[in-house]
Amino acid sequence: MARRKFDTLQDDHSAILPIELRNAGVYHHKLYFATRIKELRQAAHMTQAELSSALGISLSAVKGWEAGRSRPDIANIPMLCRALNVRVSEFYAPDDQEENRDREEQELIASYRAMSDPHRHILVGLAHDFETMDRALVRTIAPVYRLRGLPYADDSLAAGVGTAGFEANCTLRYVHDVPSLRDADILFRVNGDSMEPDYPNGCTVMVKKEPNLAFGEVGVFDVDGVLYIKVVQEDGLHSLNPAYQPMLAERYGEIRCIGRVLGIMDEQDFASEEEVAEFKAQK
Repeated sequence: MARRKFDTLQDDHSAILPIELRNAGVYHHKLYFATRIKELRQAAHMTQAELSSALGISLSAVKGWEAGRSRPDIANIPMLCRALNVRVSEFYAPDDQEENRDREEQELIASYRAMSDPHRHILVGLAHDFETMDRALVRTIAPVYRLRGLPYADDSLAAGVGTAGFEANCTLRYVHDVPSLRDADILFRVNGDSMEPDYPNGCTVMVKKEPNLAFGEVGVFDVDGVLYIKVVQEDGLHSLNPAYQPMLAERYGEIRCIGRVLGIMDEQDFASEEEVAEFKAQK
């Protein structure tokens, strides 16, 4: 928008003449310079008098900048930045996160800006050394891979397709130590479609060993030596797929509960051979 100034005409009358501001952005705004110079001066622990002395200008000039009455000439910005121990890019682009820094971080930054270059190099070197030490400590405390071993039943669960002669033979499988697997005691592969759509054929289910389940819960059951994944009801074991008839308790012998089904395991949670090797090497 146009800025206005008073001009004196030849007949000594005043008139208001419009002056267009070109590129009237933040860099050309006096209030921006006022705020920025003041905050950087305070961060450098300098008084207005010290800044004026460092720049070789009058104290009133510095006060005028910070009051917004005037702004430094663009040619003097590099000299101003050197006095304030900041880069020119920092002067024009303040850190958006500055308001979110805690008091200790702000004091550390202010101290760094007030240091001489040799002391800055020493401080940066120490910071790198401390960072390296912390990284080594983290590697010592927390392994690269956090895995756990779980028994994986060699025989699939009969979910519509019977497998006679079940024996609880298991293979130790390593899985990622994720929250969903921490309550699991054993893993089973579902065989068949009687529990679809919730437990499709071929999926791996996580099971927590429990001798008794409440009605309506999904569990793994041993029925005459064959494992089934079913919903326990008062009259027996039911399927989710309506194509399958219930396994009524009165028609079967002993029905033994193996455990509660916690859900379907994400196949990506099985550890790869490389991860297992790295995990074992950490022990």
